[in-house]
Amino acid sequence: MNNIKIGNYEINNDSQILIIAEAGINHQGNIKTALKLVKAAKKSGADVIKFQTLNPDATVDKKLLPKTYKLYKKYQLSKKDHKELLNACLSEDILFISTVYEEGGADFLESMGVTSFKVSSYDLTNIPLLVHVAKKRLPIILSTGLSNIVEIEKAVSAIKNAGNDSIILLHCVSYYPAPIESINLNAIETLKNSFNLITGYSDHTMGYLVPIIAVAKGAKVIEKHFTLDNKLDGPDHKLSLNPEAFKKMVGNIRLEEKTFGNGEKIAQEIENNEVFWGRKGYYVKKNIKKGEEITFDKLIALKPARGISPQYYRWIIGKKASKYLKASNPLKWDDLIA
Repeated sequence: MNNIKIGNYEINNDSQILIIAEAGINHQGNIKTALKLVKAAKKSGADVIKFQTLNPDATVDKKLLPKTYKLYKKYQLSKKDHKELLNACLSEDILFISTVYEEGGADFLESMGVTSFKVSSYDLTNIPLLVHVAKKRLPIILSTGLSNIVEIEKAVSAIKNAGNDSIILLHCVSYYPAPIESINLNAIETLKNSFNLITGYSDHTMGYLVPIIAVAKGAKVIEKHFTLDNKLDGPDHKLSLNPEAFKKMVGNIRLEEKTFGNGEKIAQEIENNEVFWGRKGYYVKKNIKKGEEITFDKLIALKPARGISPQYYRWIIGKKASKYLKASNPLKWDDLIA
């Protein structure tokens, strides 16, 4: 699995979880609201804030999807807005990312100096767009909602064949809000094992329980919708986290990371006293004469572990005492005839 750098963040198996606040269109087309989202996301602990670079005329058939077209048109940010947001992110020390939906948007974002691209689940099968973005040689975060493993394989291959191996796959269920029973978090491991790529999770459930569980399932990137107020009008506010809830999610994830360790199964340093005081050792249950055979009925395993550990019973039973052994004394190796 490769190491991917996005801005100042390095993402690999050992790195901290990258947490993305998905502002999306929750600014409702208002740059002042978008700027407030940047500050709030930073304050809530997000590493990244993500917007959407919309061009309705290049992405939606307004005759067949008039409501979607009107929504995109209403919430479209201008090029000037994008640049203002990027500068605000630089000032707040939070990474700016945006989702691209067509080639022109990708070209514009590249000209701004972005450090990566986000491609939504809806464009996973849009191979020409993936190739166009891949050729820019910047990391691509690709959501995988709506798709199966074959479609994902085609998308990954297209990106790699275009000369770009910097791919992060996000498991995702593209339904708003997504019911808990549909989430299938085991797919995170499936993606990781199938493609040997950094894998994360983009969440559309209510609350923040699922993203926290996703981290335990191996997600190295978490994307969660973010809003200033859940009561605002718009399609995504209800399932988004407000600043207070987002901060709680981040806090729980950061706490969760501390529990992982390095995976080596050994006794921890803080357990050293417990090894002695909590485990048992063999004590002499009844007096044993010198030369007498050691049998189970002459021993008892008690705390603390001053005597020989019961795990070595095969090396003890049947041996003979090297000296007189008094009852209640711990059994030592030099009490036995080798």
